[in-house]
Amino acid sequence: MNKFLNLLSLVVVLATTTAIDAAEFTDDNNGMRCAYYNSGFKLQWRQRGGDWSDAAGVAYGDTPYAVAAVQNQRNKMQAIDWDVTELVRYWQNGGETPGGFYLRKLSQDAKSSAQFRSRNFKDSAAHPSLVIEWADGRTTHLQATADSTMTCTSVGALGEGNRITVGEQASIALVFPFVPEPGAVVRRARLQLHSHKQYGPATEVGVFRLTIPADTEQDPQAGFAARFPRDEGIYQHPAVVFATGFESSDWYEEWSASREPASAEPVSEDAANHFAPLSGKALRVTIEQGKKGGLNLLYRFREKTGAEPDAMHFRYYVRLGESWKPLVSGKMPGFAGTYNRAGWGGRRSDGVNGWSARGAYKVASSAQGDAYALGSYIYHADSSTKFGDLVGWNLGNTGLIEKNRWYSVEQYVRLNTPGKADGEVKAWLDGVLVYQRRGLRFRDIPDLHIETLWMNVYHGGVDAAPSDLNLFIDNVVIAREYIGPAAGLGEP
Repeated sequence: MNKFLNLLSLVVVLATTTAIDAAEFTDDNNGMRCAYYNSGFKLQWRQRGGDWSDAAGVAYGDTPYAVAAVQNQRNKMQAIDWDVTELVRYWQNGGETPGGFYLRKLSQDAKSSAQFRSRNFKDSAAHPSLVIEWADGRTTHLQATADSTMTCTSVGALGEGNRITVGEQASIALVFPFVPEPGAVVRRARLQLHSHKQYGPATEVGVFRLTIPADTEQDPQAGFAARFPRDEGIYQHPAVVFATGFESSDWYEEWSASREPASAEPVSEDAANHFAPLSGKALRVTIEQGKKGGLNLLYRFREKTGAEPDAMHFRYYVRLGESWKPLVSGKMPGFAGTYNRAGWGGRRSDGVNGWSARGAYKVASSAQGDAYALGSYIYHADSSTKFGDLVGWNLGNTGLIEKNRWYSVEQYVRLNTPGKADGEVKAWLDGVLVYQRRGLRFRDIPDLHIETLWMNVYHGGVDAAPSDLNLFIDNVVIAREYIGPAAGLGEP
């Protein structure tokens, strides 16, 4: 299956924990734009405007796989071909991001640029095409499944227009449904576009390989939890601060709560939600129809341990129930130091008043239905908005999740040296690193620490839940070092 097309999906069909396992890439409003390779899930490029690798394997390098000159013919239609045999052979031999092209302007004259017909143009004969000639005499003609102008002069997605442009501040991303054929030999391959407008002198356009942050498979990272099958006895590990599986009737007393939350209860079965236990009971969280809050549970470090840390890990397992059909994106568990002053609800973090780094869930719609992803919702002192930064987890398996399956979610926060932008947030999904952000400034004073683990499940935003929504949480561990997925639980 095409790994590149599999990764960028609005339809999540994750059946294993491999890094790339979803359906097709799009160029609609949820697709490519300046900051994101998937706008719907807020999955960021490493470099604004798109990521590429050159023919020498150098990220953002300048050695193209192929070059073609687009002559200024006073806006006459002209077919432009690139010999991309080397790149297609790379994909045929198992190379990464098969079918993904990135076209960049190479000529130095600032006035030169060229426009091409996109896959949306009314005449299909002018659509971008990839023609592959095989050694056995066959010829394969592929049409682009996504194409877009990549420019940061526009914050919106540009993939639904009828033209794509290469210029001083614009490149082109193209995706074709290329699937390697085992045992077959590529004799020749060419990429063809049709230019209908040209500006200035001849425009040299180079072909590069389109890449994305998660184009490489990663192995799950084991932590100390691997030494404690099913998390049994994990609280004995010296790095563990807290561990629970929601098995006791007074489970909430382990937390900083005086009574059981009204919308959360331990359960061992729930047929309507296709529930399957991870290990004994799990905490069922309900966001009731017409409401927004599902869980607002705290673990206060000073109350429970006598001190507030500056760095900490926590891991929990989450399972979206069959009823999980949120209308909008919302909040999930994470660390915080709000001190009831700032770091949530539009209360801007300024380095003195408070901060938070909760998790988040994203929902995006496609023709096949809704899909879900995890991310981070970070209130930090350098945020450009009073509402904090909502970011998707864009590494590894990209934080994409499906319903009716357990996932190990681990998050790490290290607060910055007061006054310096050297804080860090990391996240792992099923043991694979899916997010890492350095250079954060949470605080300017030493009085701010990690005050709480905030077990928050919240719909929105301002929109209420359209129906009762359920998810399940289990095997929560807070620790001073990386925890990793639990051992002995079998396939999630």
